[in-house]
Amino acid sequence: MEVIEFRVLRKNRRLDLFLVEVMDLSRSYVQKIIESGGVLVDGMDSRASMSLEPGELVEVTLPEDVMSDFIPEDIPIEILYQDKDIAVVVKPPGISTHPAGNSLNGTLANALMYHIKDLSAINGVFRPGIVHRLDKGTSGVMLVAKSDVAHHSLSAQFAARQIHKEYLALCKGNFLDSVGIIDVAITRCRKDRMKMEACFSGGKEAVTEFRVRERYAGHTLVLCSPRTGRTHQIRVHMDYIGHPLVGDHLYGTRVASSLNVQAPRMMLHAWAIECNHPVSGERLRFESLPPSDFSDVIASLGEQS
Repeated sequence: MEVIEFRVLRKNRRLDLFLVEVMDLSRSYVQKIIESGGVLVDGMDSRASMSLEPGELVEVTLPEDVMSDFIPEDIPIEILYQDKDIAVVVKPPGISTHPAGNSLNGTLANALMYHIKDLSAINGVFRPGIVHRLDKGTSGVMLVAKSDVAHHSLSAQFAARQIHKEYLALCKGNFLDSVGIIDVAITRCRKDRMKMEACFSGGKEAVTEFRVRERYAGHTLVLCSPRTGRTHQIRVHMDYIGHPLVGDHLYGTRVASSLNVQAPRMMLHAWAIECNHPVSGERLRFESLPPSDFSDVIASLGEQS
């Protein structure tokens, strides 16, 4: 059996919803674990509907069959840099950052366990070394914590907005402005809980800078730098200004694309990331060129222009 501990930071959270968020398991599966007596709150039995208070300790005992399914996998990943504290890798498109729902295989986390032996376990057994994430359809550079010291440092840098990220986004339509800042809050969509949406009250602050890199017929390649780290932030902000990402089937489907080739996935690539080294304090920058599926679409646009 594997026991995972979580400390509650916010009040008035239902236990089952709290575990769905921190463990990325389905609500029905979380409720089964709770009903079987596999979840304790401050050492006491729990109910799925109980409200949590800040400071409480939630202990989850995972069934052995779950743990036996989460194994290292030889999934090819590029390692840009590695020392005893951190690694910098390139996530391929089409794989999740870590297990979600009841699927425990085929993720970047599985690949990390295979290729990098020492990983921080602060984020739990399903997120070894993971300090941030990219959507499944997004490719690009990611930081990985190999030590607990590194994990704490990188997490603190993300919280303090000291980590700079740059994304290449292929968007529909022609941008009028070559540079700009989108400062619009984001919240969970009320009609579709799988989506986020821009809002003017009640949401979380979200700020994205953008700069046009290249213009094509009916499309624009944009460099986006999110100052905040909200879920689907670039996707929501680009859709909000009327220029959704090519290949994004969740947002912006109302805007047509004139591509004569089918985009194989959402055209978003994490191009660069900057951070302070957790131990030396040295400012580091890492870049990753877009993979062939991204560059092939760009090339096809160049031929159309």
